[in-house]
Amino acid sequence: MKEIIWAIFCYLLGSFPQGYFVAKKKGVDILKVGWQKTSGTNVMKNVGFFEGVLVALVDVVKGVISVLGAQMMSFSSEIQALCGIFCVLGQMWSIFLKFRGGRGGGVSIGVMLFLNLKITLVAFLFWIITKNILGKYDGAPGMLVFFGMAITLSEMQEAFHYFVSHVLPFILLQRILGPWGSLRKIKDKRILLFRLIFDRDTLKK
Repeated sequence: MKEIIWAIFCYLLGSFPQGYFVAKKKGVDILKVGWQKTSGTNVMKNVGFFEGVLVALVDVVKGVISVLGAQMMSFSSEIQALCGIFCVLGQMWSIFLKFRGGRGGGVSIGVMLFLNLKITLVAFLFWIITKNILGKYDGAPGMLVFFGMAITLSEMQEAFHYFVSHVLPFILLQRILGPWGSLRKIKDKRILLFRLIFDRDTLKK
């Protein structure tokens, strides 16, 4: 029962839409601008750098809290990872915003940093390298490299590997869905590929 209660708490924790409230305070409805997500990157681009960093940091802390609490209650490694996944799902599909939300990246990084700092930092290095090579595409392709390296390096790290391999499909699904209600309007199927790899509808910046 404790596991179920904590998992629900983690979903609600992830669901708290600080990105929406931070943007709203500046007079911006973040669900109507940019990629229509509450993530730190969308806030940074459409509200301000400081506000975006603040939102991203809170997402990271959410991820840390979700697995820290599970560990303190001596849950199994799989349950710890599952609680992290619930937190990510809450951030992407917030119950407080009619199941709209962010991209899940910040919360995922928080979970990963807590579960295995070394692997996360090594994978992050590959993300930075990829971003520098493919700078015009922002960090979207680098995120895929980041998760790919994390999965590859974590085969012997049970909780970490479980989390990364199971949360990645949801993050990719969120990319494909794109802005709210846009999926059903797509006529050019290449857009789905662009979204999957570059997290945008076009190769142009």
